[in-house]
Amino acid sequence: MDSTTKAAELAERRLSQQVEVMMQNRNHSIEVIKIDLLLLTGLAAITRLVSVPASITLVFGGIPLLLSIGTSILVYLNINPILGLNHEEIPRLAEKNSANQVLTEVYPDWIGENHTEINRNRKYTVASLMLTTTSLGALATIILLY
Repeated sequence: MDSTTKAAELAERRLSQQVEVMMQNRNHSIEVIKIDLLLLTGLAAITRLVSVPASITLVFGGIPLLLSIGTSILVYLNINPILGLNHEEIPRLAEKNSANQVLTEVYPDWIGENHTEINRNRKYTVASLMLTTTSLGALATIILLY
Protein backbone atom coordinates (compact mmCIF):
# COMPACT_ATOMS: atom_id res chain seq x y z
CA MET A 1 0.00 0.00 0.00
CA ASP A 2 1.54 3.29 -1.09
CA SER A 3 1.51 6.47 0.99
CA THR A 4 -1.19 8.14 -1.14
CA THR A 5 -3.57 5.24 -0.59
CA LYS A 6 -2.84 5.20 3.14
CA ALA A 7 -3.37 8.97 3.38
CA ALA A 8 -6.68 8.69 1.52
CA GLU A 9 -7.86 5.93 3.85
CA LEU A 10 -6.91 7.91 6.97
CA ALA A 11 -8.62 11.02 5.63
CA GLU A 12 -11.73 9.03 4.74
CA ARG A 13 -11.84 7.61 8.26
CA ARG A 14 -11.52 11.11 9.77
CA LEU A 15 -14.25 12.45 7.49
CA SER A 16 -16.56 9.59 8.51
CA GLN A 17 -15.93 10.37 12.19
CA GLN A 18 -16.77 14.03 11.61
CA VAL A 19 -19.98 13.16 9.81
CA GLU A 20 -20.94 10.88 12.71
CA VAL A 21 -20.33 13.71 15.21
CA MET A 22 -22.40 16.09 13.10
CA MET A 23 -25.31 13.65 12.92
CA GLN A 24 -25.13 13.15 16.70
CA ASN A 25 -25.26 16.94 17.14
CA ARG A 26 -28.28 17.09 14.86
CA ASN A 27 -30.02 14.39 16.91
CA HIS A 28 -29.13 16.18 20.16
CA SER A 29 -30.69 19.38 18.86
CA ILE A 30 -33.93 17.51 18.16
CA GLU A 31 -33.89 16.08 21.70
CA VAL A 32 -33.33 19.56 23.19
CA ILE A 33 -36.29 20.89 21.20
CA LYS A 34 -38.48 18.08 22.56
CA ILE A 35 -37.38 18.79 26.15
CA ASP A 36 -37.92 22.52 25.69
CA LEU A 37 -41.43 21.99 24.35
CA LEU A 38 -42.26 19.77 27.33
CA LEU A 39 -40.87 22.38 29.72
CA LEU A 40 -42.83 25.11 27.94
CA THR A 41 -46.00 23.06 28.38
CA GLY A 42 -45.18 22.52 32.05
CA LEU A 43 -44.52 26.21 32.50
CA ALA A 44 -47.89 27.08 31.01
CA ALA A 45 -49.63 24.51 33.21
CA ILE A 46 -47.94 25.79 36.36
CA THR A 47 -48.92 29.34 35.52
CA ARG A 48 -52.56 28.23 35.36
CA LEU A 49 -52.49 25.92 38.40
CA VAL A 50 -50.57 28.18 40.75
CA SER A 51 -51.22 31.86 41.15
CA VAL A 52 -47.96 32.94 39.51
CA PRO A 53 -47.96 36.13 37.50
CA ALA A 54 -47.64 35.30 33.82
CA SER A 55 -44.96 37.94 33.39
CA ILE A 56 -42.66 36.11 35.84
CA THR A 57 -43.03 32.77 34.10
CA LEU A 58 -42.63 34.39 30.72
CA VAL A 59 -39.48 36.32 31.57
CA PHE A 60 -37.70 33.66 33.63
CA GLY A 61 -38.95 30.53 31.91
CA GLY A 62 -40.68 31.15 28.62
CA ILE A 63 -38.22 33.48 26.91
CA PRO A 64 -35.14 31.32 27.64
CA LEU A 65 -37.03 28.24 26.41
CA LEU A 66 -38.04 29.96 23.19
CA LEU A 67 -34.45 31.13 22.68
CA SER A 68 -33.23 27.59 23.34
CA ILE A 69 -35.68 26.18 20.79
CA GLY A 70 -34.56 28.77 18.24
CA THR A 71 -30.90 28.00 18.88
CA SER A 72 -31.51 24.25 18.57
CA ILE A 73 -33.34 24.79 15.28
CA LEU A 74 -30.37 26.85 14.11
CA VAL A 75 -28.02 23.97 14.96
CA TYR A 76 -30.27 21.48 13.19
CA LEU A 77 -30.49 23.57 10.05
CA ASN A 78 -26.78 24.48 9.98
CA ILE A 79 -25.51 20.92 10.04
CA ASN A 80 -24.52 20.17 6.48
CA PRO A 81 -21.66 17.68 6.41
CA ILE A 82 -19.46 17.25 3.37
CA LEU A 83 -19.88 13.63 2.40
CA GLY A 84 -17.98 13.20 -0.82
CA LEU A 85 -17.05 14.46 -4.26
CA ASN A 86 -18.94 17.41 -5.66
CA HIS A 87 -19.48 18.52 -9.25
CA GLU A 88 -16.13 20.36 -9.38
CA GLU A 89 -14.01 17.43 -8.21
CA ILE A 90 -15.45 14.70 -10.44
CA PRO A 91 -13.76 16.02 -13.64
CA ARG A 92 -10.44 16.24 -11.76
CA LEU A 93 -10.87 12.63 -10.75
CA ALA A 94 -11.35 11.61 -14.39
CA GLU A 95 -8.18 13.49 -15.47
CA LYS A 96 -5.87 11.93 -12.89
CA ASN A 97 -4.51 8.42 -13.01
CA SER A 98 -5.12 7.87 -9.32
CA ALA A 99 -8.36 8.52 -7.51
CA ASN A 100 -6.44 8.43 -4.25
CA GLN A 101 -4.28 11.33 -5.44
CA VAL A 102 -7.35 13.49 -6.04
CA LEU A 103 -8.86 12.44 -2.74
CA THR A 104 -5.71 13.34 -0.83
CA GLU A 105 -5.93 16.78 -2.45
CA VAL A 106 -9.60 17.41 -1.55
CA TYR A 107 -9.94 15.59 1.79
CA PRO A 108 -8.08 18.31 3.75
CA ASP A 109 -10.56 20.93 2.54
CA TRP A 110 -13.54 18.75 3.44
CA ILE A 111 -12.12 17.93 6.85
CA GLY A 112 -11.37 21.60 7.50
CA GLU A 113 -14.86 22.73 6.51
CA ASN A 114 -16.53 20.05 8.63
CA HIS A 115 -14.26 20.95 11.57
CA THR A 116 -15.27 24.62 11.31
CA GLU A 117 -18.93 23.68 11.20
CA ILE A 118 -18.63 21.35 14.20
CA ASN A 119 -16.97 24.08 16.27
CA ARG A 120 -19.55 26.70 15.27
CA ASN A 121 -22.47 24.43 16.10
CA ARG A 122 -20.85 23.37 19.38
CA LYS A 123 -21.18 26.98 20.61
CA TYR A 124 -24.85 27.08 19.66
CA THR A 125 -25.49 23.73 21.33
CA VAL A 126 -23.89 24.89 24.58
CA ALA A 127 -25.96 28.09 24.47
CA SER A 128 -29.14 26.11 23.90
CA LEU A 129 -28.41 23.76 26.80
CA MET A 130 -27.61 26.71 29.08
CA LEU A 131 -30.92 28.35 28.19
CA THR A 132 -32.79 25.09 28.85
CA THR A 133 -31.04 24.73 32.21
CA THR A 134 -31.89 28.33 33.10
CA SER A 135 -35.54 27.70 32.31
CA LEU A 136 -35.56 24.47 34.29
CA GLY A 137 -34.10 26.34 37.27
CA ALA A 138 -36.72 29.06 36.89
CA LEU A 139 -39.45 26.45 36.72
CA ALA A 140 -38.19 24.78 39.91
CA THR A 141 -37.90 28.12 41.67
CA ILE A 142 -41.44 29.09 40.70
CA ILE A 143 -42.76 25.78 42.01
CA LEU A 144 -40.90 26.17 45.29
CA LEU A 145 -41.80 29.83 45.87
CA TYR A 146 -45.47 29.66 44.99
